[in-house]
Parts: sequence; structure tokens; C-alpha cells
Amino acid sequence: MKVKVFSLICLLAVILAGCSSGGDGLGAQEYAGEASEYMEKVADFASDIPEKAEKAVNDEQAKQELKGSLEEMKHKINEFGKVQAPEIAGDFHREIVDNSKLLEEKIDVYLERIDKGDFNKDFVKKEDFSKITDDIKASFEKLKDLGEKGK
Repeated sequence: MKVKVFSLICLLAVILAGCSSGGDGLGAQEYAGEASEYMEKVADFASDIPEKAEKAVNDEQAKQELKGSLEEMKHKINEFGKVQAPEIAGDFHREIVDNSKLLEEKIDVYLERIDKGDFNKDFVKKEDFSKITDDIKASFEKLKDLGEKGK
């Protein structure tokens, strides 16, 4: 999976760098870097959270580590939402931001359950992050398709 994500990140950078018109190439390259970095963080979060959540059910220290990871991801979501996308990536960026808001809402539910002391195995099984993170990854795939059609 890491190889696939890395390949997608590299392709994203090349596509956005090649999609620029005129003098906005640097902006597109900067955005490609920001988007690639964010995608990598979402992928890492998606792969790490299930195990962390399972451990947190019965371990207070693991619960605090999970809470820290959730809060860190919320911060990354907010930071990426502030990024100014070049025009060519505007729709893509809006889709990522919208899906990221859904991810942030799910994170808030997790944090609320942890704070209330109501974080249990049934909740973790029912409320996973895979659908939302898959949707974010799918948005990156759409950008990849856009770049391939433009060739």
C-alpha cells in the first residue's frame, strides 16, 4: 500500500507541475507538494488508527496516545484547508477539503467518546475511519485521471 501511495504522490506532483499555465507554475508545484504531504499523512493515519483504537479500548496510556493522534490529524486537516489551490486543482481541492471535514467530524466523535469515558470495543468496530479516508484517497485518484486525460 505504501508503494501505491508513494507512486500516487509522485504522480500528483508531476501532474500539477505540468498543468500550470504561464507564470503560475511555482504555485502549482507548491500546491502539489502540500497536497502530496497531506495525502501521505491521511494514508498513515488510516493505516495506524485501527490498531491504536483497538489498543485504546483497554489501555489508558494507549487511549491518550490515540487522543494525541486524533488531535494531530485535526490540526493537519485544518492546515490543509487553509492551503490556496491553483485554479487547475480547485475542484479537486474542494472535494478533499469537504471529505476532510467529514473526517474531522468523525475524529470529534472519537474524542468526545474518549473524554466521556465511553470508548469501547463496540464503538471502535462500528465507527471506523476507512470509508472517509478511502473517499479522500479516491479524490487523489480523480486528479490522477485528470492528468492522464490531459496528456
